[in-house]
Amino acid sequence: MGDNRPRSRREWLGVCTGTAGIAMLAGCASDDETDDESETTDDGLLDLGDDSSGDWPMFGADLQNTGYQPDDDGPVDDVEVRWRLEGGDSFVSSPAVVDGTVYAGCRDGYLYAVDAESGQTKWAVELNMRASPSPTVLDGIVYASSHGVPDKMHALEAGSGEQLWEEELDNSTHSPAPYGSEIYTYHSGRLIGLDRESGSSSVLFEGYRQTPDAPAIKDNILFGGGRRSIVAHDLDQDEIRWEFESEGYMSIGSPTVLDGTVYAGSGDTNLYAINADTADEEWSFETERPISAGPSVADDTVYLAARDGHVYAIDSSAGKEKWSVDYELQLQQKPAVTDSMVYFVDGKTLHGLDRNDGDQRWSFTPDEDETIGGTVTISDGVAYLPSRDNHLYALEDA
Repeated sequence: MGDNRPRSRREWLGVCTGTAGIAMLAGCASDDETDDESETTDDGLLDLGDDSSGDWPMFGADLQNTGYQPDDDGPVDDVEVRWRLEGGDSFVSSPAVVDGTVYAGCRDGYLYAVDAESGQTKWAVELNMRASPSPTVLDGIVYASSHGVPDKMHALEAGSGEQLWEEELDNSTHSPAPYGSEIYTYHSGRLIGLDRESGSSSVLFEGYRQTPDAPAIKDNILFGGGRRSIVAHDLDQDEIRWEFESEGYMSIGSPTVLDGTVYAGSGDTNLYAINADTADEEWSFETERPISAGPSVADDTVYLAARDGHVYAIDSSAGKEKWSVDYELQLQQKPAVTDSMVYFVDGKTLHGLDRNDGDQRWSFTPDEDETIGGTVTISDGVAYLPSRDNHLYALEDA
């Protein structure tokens, strides 16, 4: 690790300066401006433009929660630390990476913006984060939810960290997903829509007993749900299209939608493939324990890190196993998939597997005494790993 590490929060807390490498606190001016060319298409989907290659702007990489980064790989053959950011507490959710900046929430109460190349902190804003779901970055705005008293949704200018608005919510706010002029999130068993410009909120649906990390959105349909069911909600008509029920509670991990199929795990130990239009079951794949993490999907393969200890690669059309690797530990985090690799965490260790056959290429353990805080993010050849040892790691090829 080089000497060009960012200062810890304790070193620079209270400092407000434009000098490179020193964080800017909320309300301070920043020399960094974000030129964002993203647009919303006619069907309401996020269009990141030509410069979005390598970005990971939200939980699950995209609106469909595919967990797939098709434009490049993270570390392939071996791994070393490019930099690590020290926070005042644990990092417990996957960061977003857009236009060379990493956005990460920490349990010390701060949302950090960090230069992806150097690890230098650009700004940090205190949002009273007791817990910090993954932020979403769109059109130069960072949308982040904070678990405090009360819980809130925040919108901040991506270049400076200036807060544009905040909206109080009840509790258990999750990662936001954008569609059209609104962003959507779950809290207190409800699906909430918030105006992207003003933050004003409205309840679209209530009655969930559990809610996933983030909904999946395809065209104008939001796929979410909770215990025992996946719900398809038409955002344009504000009505429920269908509801799919399993014998066990549906996974609290997020569903994934791709090519007309919704993929979701269930407490009855099955991974289900559900027709996105009709809610018909296309196939199911049985594991040995209840599933708690959402799957990732790339091309013709579904990747699942399951509580029975296996990482599975499953044919997306037939539901047949292509390969599996047994790690004999409960796996409860969504994997990340790239052109040639699959990345997943087993509690304390991040593993990099060959996507074709499951062969392990490398592993990285930040701290033997602490667990990894959330799913890994892949952008421009780097794996960004949140850890409960109070650090956010940037890992690259050795």
